[in-house]
Amino acid sequence: MSQTYSPQAAAEQARDSFRKAAKEFESFKLDTTVPESVRALAEKTVNQSREAYERGKDALEEAIDALERSFDAAGQGKREIERCDDGPDA
Repeated sequence: MSQTYSPQAAAEQARDSFRKAAKEFESFKLDTTVPESVRALAEKTVNQSREAYERGKDALEEAIDALERSFDAAGQGKREIERCDDGPDA
């Protein structure tokens, strides 16, 4: 009743189980083609998504530029206020 553990036998059993499962999985494979209408719709959707991304990216870049200009103007305004505060009346 004493059986010894054999790593080689366990590995071979695992390989056999994998091969059997892979063969069964292959039997489920469907040989179908995608209809042209579905393919065309997918391409149209991808193109529309790319265009929307580009428009969004362009709008974001414009908003960032406007924000940078606002910060620059605020900094210049602050410097002007500080310069007036340091004038002869101070």
